[in-house]
Amino acid sequence: MSWQIALFIYIFAFSTASLLQRSIAKKKNVDPISLSVTLQVLAGILLGVVVLIRGFDLSGIFLLWLSFALMILLHGVGNICRYKALKEVKVSEFSIIYQISTVTAVVAAIALLNENFLFTQVVGLVLVLIAALMVTWKNTKIKFSKGELYALLTAILFGLAFVNDAYILRSFDALTFTFLAFLIPGLLTGVIYRRKINISTFLERQALARIGPAVVFDVAATLSIYIAYQIGRNAAQISSISPTTTIVVVILAAIFLREREQIPKKIIAAALSVVGVILLG
Repeated sequence: MSWQIALFIYIFAFSTASLLQRSIAKKKNVDPISLSVTLQVLAGILLGVVVLIRGFDLSGIFLLWLSFALMILLHGVGNICRYKALKEVKVSEFSIIYQISTVTAVVAAIALLNENFLFTQVVGLVLVLIAALMVTWKNTKIKFSKGELYALLTAILFGLAFVNDAYILRSFDALTFTFLAFLIPGLLTGVIYRRKINISTFLERQALARIGPAVVFDVAATLSIYIAYQIGRNAAQISSISPTTTIVVVILAAIFLREREQIPKKIIAAALSVVGVILLG
């Protein structure tokens, strides 16, 4: 498989997964933490079957124990924030704000990996920030709602997680890592919030019809982007193409979830975020 094919799978799977996650999270009787645990653990079980058939590859895990500990923290808290955000805000708005994760990743790479920061990257950063502010502009002032703040925190956490994950994937098997990145944070979150977890909501027929596909597409998106990086070793190119999911999500959300308020502004914001991320790359 080429990295281009892996990236195409990511764009399709991520966009579809985002719509399904929003359609589940927005229900009044759905608890975001319970949803986070359910989706992560089910994804871990699904990947566990695949890894079991192919074989685990844990070589080098002890040398990377600190990075794995950081992965558990960032993915665990990040997923809680993601579903709290999707509970409150439309997926089209979430996907635009989420592009700040790229800004976070670039800043982290500069700070931790001593990479250079070019003028074009400054312009890109500004465009991404403008896009995020456009979708949070309320009447005559900029105001972040609770859901939008969760979306912002999600972007920051997963931006940091991406840098950490990329470091691990330099010397660790992508399939095994994806399995661990879903299962361990999900189980640990379940243990911490065990008194609040309620999965009975997700056992209803209508919920199961969305939970299953949401898990499959989320796994496909995460695994394909990791594989794309491992095959291509070209982070700049992949980073510049993957944000097209933002425009795809905005369009699909308008069609399937009827998120049609302020469509022109959302499309402009999405386009600005994509251009900004391209310049950041």
